[in-house]
Amino acid sequence: MTLRRTGEAGFSLVELMVVLVILALAGTVIISTLPPASPAPQREAEAMLDRLEVARQLALLSNRPTAVELSGSESRLLKRQSRVWTVFEGDELGGLLPIKAWPSKISVSVSNETLPFWIEFDPTGFNTEALLTLSDGTHTRQVRVLADGRAFIEAKAAS
Repeated sequence: MTLRRTGEAGFSLVELMVVLVILALAGTVIISTLPPASPAPQREAEAMLDRLEVARQLALLSNRPTAVELSGSESRLLKRQSRVWTVFEGDELGGLLPIKAWPSKISVSVSNETLPFWIEFDPTGFNTEALLTLSDGTHTRQVRVLADGRAFIEAKAAS
């Protein structure tokens, strides 16, 4: 005896709707777990805060002046030895790169100063004050460095 199928070729509308709902829920869960995309100046400002804090801590811990040199194309971590400024070696920084290039769309400026500009950190706590501006043409973030070496991102930077 052979069974015949009459008019049952494919999925029912209810089955298709259930599959679409499951896919939509899975997509929603995946999208909601992704980190929010932050503008490039925000990411670079956060990275600059890290570099400034490393330079400050190195000055205090090593008891010798350190600096972050800013140019239009990169930032460099420097140390002073025998009256000469040199770039840190990679192994001295625990894997942090001593020279970091700016992404191609980022422009950097320091208020009322020209580049290259040095932010120096002294082991006695006297440091260079500065207001850095990082921009990609659309978004702008400002990083302020205080005389005591603390640095932070300005809350009301132009976006």
